[in-house]
Amino acid sequence: MRKLFIIYSSILSFAQIVLGQSQPYYPPPAYLREVFTTPVIPKKYPGVQGTPFLTDDWLLARVKLNRYKIVDSISIKLNLYERRLHIQNEQGEEMQSAVSFEEIDVIDTSARWHNSIFLPGICGDNEAFFQLLVDGQKMKLVKKLIVDKWESKAVGTEVQRRFEIDERLYLVFNGELHKTNKSCSAMDMFKDYPEIQKFISSNNLKCNKEEDLKKLVNYFNSL
Repeated sequence: MRKLFIIYSSILSFAQIVLGQSQPYYPPPAYLREVFTTPVIPKKYPGVQGTPFLTDDWLLARVKLNRYKIVDSISIKLNLYERRLHIQNEQGEEMQSAVSFEEIDVIDTSARWHNSIFLPGICGDNEAFFQLLVDGQKMKLVKKLIVDKWESKAVGTEVQRRFEIDERLYLVFNGELHKTNKSCSAMDMFKDYPEIQKFISSNNLKCNKEEDLKKLVNYFNSL
């Protein structure tokens, strides 16, 4: 069953250099239970409205542990409040990851998040998951996803607690995160690129709009 194993990938040249072999070396598979070992406490957030997850639905995903190890076709949830990866094991139990990982690719064709890529931190910011919106050699566009727990109380009522998601757009440039704002032209990274300034002006782009940023980043990467 694909669900039970970590699938290891190897590159022929890597095997030849490191192991001195003419054939690629494939390490033995590891069981899913060896990677995800922490049970999830049920009803952990009583009395709190909303959800700490990206979605309460289980998503079929591929989890990249590192360059050579991939957990393929498992059901996952992203706990944005605690920054945890939850999985459903072969017994239907909800577990958390005991190891670090590099990337989550949603392969669930029935979900709105199909083909979405999530990163557990980027550029030294490890407090949240980031959704990769545009990849590129020169620049990337990412969305930082955080769930906060808020409390409010009106006179004569009980305290109301709720989860609310906070989404923030960032550009990744020269290995650093740059928070976006409405004025693209005011962002320092574009000041030395007159062709970018012209593209922004002629297309009336706003850097607080996701679709405008996608156009801008794709154009920047094409130069």
